[in-house]
Amino acid sequence: MEYQRPIYDISIKEALHLGVDEVAFVHDPAMQELFVAMANEITKLLLSEDDKMIVTGPALVPDKLIYRVHPKTGAEYYIRFSEEVIQQIVQRYFTQNRQIHFNLEHNKENDVQGVILESWIVEDPSMDKSAAMGFKQLQKGTWMISVKVQSKEFWNDYVKTGKVRGFSIEGAFGQSLAEAMANQELVEPHSGEHQDEFIPRCVAYHVDKENMDPDQATAICYTKWDEKLRVGEKIGYDFDGTISTRIGQAMAEKDIKSGSTVYIISARSSASGMYRIADKLGIPHDRVFAMGGNLAKAEKVKELGLDTFYDNNRMVRRLLPRGVGVNFTLSEQEIEILIKAAIEA
Repeated sequence: MEYQRPIYDISIKEALHLGVDEVAFVHDPAMQELFVAMANEITKLLLSEDDKMIVTGPALVPDKLIYRVHPKTGAEYYIRFSEEVIQQIVQRYFTQNRQIHFNLEHNKENDVQGVILESWIVEDPSMDKSAAMGFKQLQKGTWMISVKVQSKEFWNDYVKTGKVRGFSIEGAFGQSLAEAMANQELVEPHSGEHQDEFIPRCVAYHVDKENMDPDQATAICYTKWDEKLRVGEKIGYDFDGTISTRIGQAMAEKDIKSGSTVYIISARSSASGMYRIADKLGIPHDRVFAMGGNLAKAEKVKELGLDTFYDNNRMVRRLLPRGVGVNFTLSEQEIEILIKAAIEA
């Protein structure tokens, strides 16, 4: 039976620390709309110094279900932003002067030089200028932005080549999601508890307290139990956008403490740029691999016999044996929400 995934509504309430911190240029935007590269008539055919280097696209779409996966429990869920909340987010974003903060693939170490030249909320989808730009009719309340890219290198290497195709926001958001994420952490296997004791207790909690479908609750609870048994596994992490992030490093640190052997395997052509994080986590250099491409990266994962490999690249995951490739999707704002919720509890 197909179960219904829970939906968590985002809010920013009155807390001033909540809202959008940065906008990331990403390959697979959660909004599922691509931005439009704006250039003059000449540079539609040939890139020149006269390029305007402006990209336009949706940053947030109201009531659009955005699929997420909790990396620890494996729980699948959706988040969504209401039209009213998007308006609050936009107002706070500009009030706090965040419009020059951009990065690549949610990696704060990979800054992108740019500035928002224009921002608007779609009021009449059929008459909005986004339609004239070639976007299919967007939903009323969509937040559109036009960004002037100030790095010629980034424009040439990422925008013009299609390596990045849209925007993805990041920041800290409130209550509904924070409470839900915290609740998922409340039911964990106790020391000495047997599987036939934990599973019924866990399922009952999610069904009774969260009105979750029993099939979904059962799947989540078995995932939690399996997490407990992962001691001694061989676990790998991609580098860019995965273990290069604070969340990825926190997950790897936890895996190492649990007794797992952790590897870093990247499509980069050189491993030297990865050693700083490897040294920080205590991962030996002989477990850091720069394979020079995604196909070679997937082959190395299989050669090493890894039990789990975290990667945000869908192609790589599809090349791996079933169950090995895990999508690294949790954004930094979500882990910050979880930490804040735990502190405030």
